[in-house]
Amino acid sequence: MERKPNSPPSLQDVLTLQPSDNEHLLARNLSGGRGGLIRGGQILAQTLVAAGRARPGYVVRTAQVCFVRSAHEDQLLEYTTRELFMGRSVIVIEVRVLQGNSVICTSVVSLDAHEEDTFRYPMEFTRPGKISTGRGTEVLRQIEGSSVAASGNEYSRSDTSSRHPVAEAWFRWPLAPQEPDEVGDALIAYYTDPVLIPALLATQDGVSLGWAHDRLQTTVLTHTLTFHTHTSASDWLFIEATAHSMRSGRGYGSGRVTTEQGELVASFVQDSMVRSNRSGGGP
Repeated sequence: MERKPNSPPSLQDVLTLQPSDNEHLLARNLSGGRGGLIRGGQILAQTLVAAGRARPGYVVRTAQVCFVRSAHEDQLLEYTTRELFMGRSVIVIEVRVLQGNSVICTSVVSLDAHEEDTFRYPMEFTRPGKISTGRGTEVLRQIEGSSVAASGNEYSRSDTSSRHPVAEAWFRWPLAPQEPDEVGDALIAYYTDPVLIPALLATQDGVSLGWAHDRLQTTVLTHTLTFHTHTSASDWLFIEATAHSMRSGRGYGSGRVTTEQGELVASFVQDSMVRSNRSGGGP
């Protein structure tokens, strides 16, 4: 996939964090977010890259992310890291995201050194036909350098004809590194952020995704992501997110990412805010 001259930056572009000094990394932003706000998936992806940069040679196992406030596309983000723990094969890094003097997000990221299996239980999942066969799938759009294809329930769908609390899609990043690395993990992580709110809204008759940020105030509050294995983001991957609860203005759901063969790559859970947009204020 060739990039057009002067085209907006893709996610892979904004994952190139630039050091401003010995302790801080600066990051550009994607454009086109609702109301000029930065997408949570971008911050999640950049957080994984910042943690990996803090400890080269280690891979992300789990990231626990807390979004404190919204950030704006027209200002750079600043990432700082601090080591909380270092063990024989595990390192825990705190990552803070700032914009100006405001804290936008704080995360705790656990990284692993390579370790051989003591036991192995590779849970596998069946999928509705491989993307490569073209059965029931078609590439719908190109998003930030990725390809997204429908499979059953379209990613970020606004259709209200079916009340099924699952959002699912195939996705891949054609220009991603062929070998798994921190950038590939970050690209995979990006799509785990925005899929659960659509699944939550799909449980309500007469409510569509178009209500978000208009009639409804929706935002991700916390997001926890665990990698079970590491694979190239250039291959087709299947993401499935299921809504579990929505009450008192809060939503909760979980999801997973698998390969074409059904191997579990990552799991995630998310708490979100879904409430009437009365004031237009923050959380």
